Amino acid sequence: MAKKWKYTITTISVIVLVVMYLGLSVYAGTFLPIRIVQGDSMEPNLVSGDVILVKLVPFSTLAVGDIIMYKHKSSAESAEKVIIHRIVGIESSPSGYILITKGDNDTELLLITEDRFWRGHVARIPWIGNLGIW
Repeated sequence: MAKKWKYTITTISVIVLVVMYLGLSVYAGTFLPIRIVQGDSMEPNLVSGDVILVKLVPFSTLAVGDIIMYKHKSSAESAEKVIIHRIVGIESSPSGYILITKGDNDTELLLITEDRFWRGHVARIPWIGNLGIW
């Protein structure tokens, strides 16, 4: 009888977690609404190991101070990587708006166009992502 009860609790727990994740995915507008911060460019506001919940937002709604995720490939890298930075300025150009971004712990400014923009930042859960990094 105890084994049956144990499996029932486990099954219910798994179902609740899946439903919560699916609900979060619907709210965020993406199947992957949870990301683990790796790196120190956003310290002290986001540190390596923090989990962030991200939400798809229209490019036109972004403002200075927002934290966003975007795809970036430097000349030294062979593949694109996802970067989390803060918008420090917005400029208008003939082809649309250009976001000026940088990490809170960084001095390098990066210019981001709409085709590179990926997601906006919603909330931070500190340190829990260290489990995923390990």
